[in-house]
Amino acid sequence: MIVGQILAKDKFTLKEAAMTARRSWQLTLNNDIKLNLGRGDTMKRLARFVELYPVLQQQGQAEGKRITYVDLRYDSGAAVGWTPIPAEAVNQQLNQAQAEQQ
Repeated sequence: MIVGQILAKDKFTLKEAAMTARRSWQLTLNNDIKLNLGRGDTMKRLARFVELYPVLQQQGQAEGKRITYVDLRYDSGAAVGWTPIPAEAVNQQLNQAQAEQQ
């Protein structure tokens, strides 16, 4: 599956793929992020997610949030859903990030 290959390049694993009644693709990744790809241009939209993800992840870490979904059905850009990260998880992430930098 080409989708799996695109995701694997950035260390994502496809957990679930579903097609809605409107024939719109929805993917769930191994980190439980849901991707809404829509009906057309799915590979282009998936590539946009892979490109956006590092920026989104950095923003989430800075603001103590975790990505829950990314809606890529727009011609440019995406809508992102966030959820707060519990305080102990934020501290653990910061400690891990600092250890990786050393």
